[in-house]
Amino acid sequence: MEDVIVLYPSPGRGHLISMVELGKLILKLYPSFSVTIIVLSTQNTNSAATAQYAASSTAKYMAAVNATTPSITFLHLPPISEVPSTPSPLESFFLFPRLNNPNLHQTLQTISQTSNLKAFIIDFFCDAAFEVAAKLNIPTYYFFTSSASGLVIFLYRPTLHKTIDKSLKDLNNMLLDIPGLPPILASDMPQTALDRNSKVYEYSLNTGINMAKSNGLIVNTFGLLERKAIGAISDGLVVLVKELKVALTVNESEDGLVSAAELEK
Repeated sequence: MEDVIVLYPSPGRGHLISMVELGKLILKLYPSFSVTIIVLSTQNTNSAATAQYAASSTAKYMAAVNATTPSITFLHLPPISEVPSTPSPLESFFLFPRLNNPNLHQTLQTISQTSNLKAFIIDFFCDAAFEVAAKLNIPTYYFFTSSASGLVIFLYRPTLHKTIDKSLKDLNNMLLDIPGLPPILASDMPQTALDRNSKVYEYSLNTGINMAKSNGLIVNTFGLLERKAIGAISDGLVVLVKELKVALTVNESEDGLVSAAELEK
């Protein structure tokens, strides 16, 4: 059977493009593999016009990828009929993949029947997929699309949760000592970490816990810029799998991409 790596991005063009570029890098390193990207069908848009524009923009991008990189294929999960309203967009980013878990389970089973599924790489917003992959015994990796410093905060969240029994939003000028980072005011922490009574706090905390249980992490960073953060990860929190330099979209030109090598010049 064919060796395949499955990627699972969060809804949204930005996260999709990052995951596609990761897929291209994987194919460059392992040309005998194929890459399948599972796409969530989102209805979380402000208007029908916005939804139509977003779908059209994403569809054109995926069609271009199919034409230029045939080893990358896209599988669309069925749309969810009803998506509950949430207090914040951040909460919906975590909730929507969870609602898709039954469809994801069936899709991964189908892929496994026809291919040798070597790895499952998920966006950090798709943390709910970790439990699905664990039940199917699929090696799972997290792709963190932000910096290594942001990843350190995610990984240290369980420690903060155990050692501080109040919401960070109520601690104001308290300084937090997090490995690999300068002291951070509690009130300056990411929104997902501020209110321990919120659902988004629970979702992001579980993400940090599951990241440490996963087979590894892939982070979008430059070693020269984040030596301390990368050192904190590899020395104690979790092993850094690979430093990746993923291309970034800069315009709507035909290819629309500038490589990380060009950015370093």
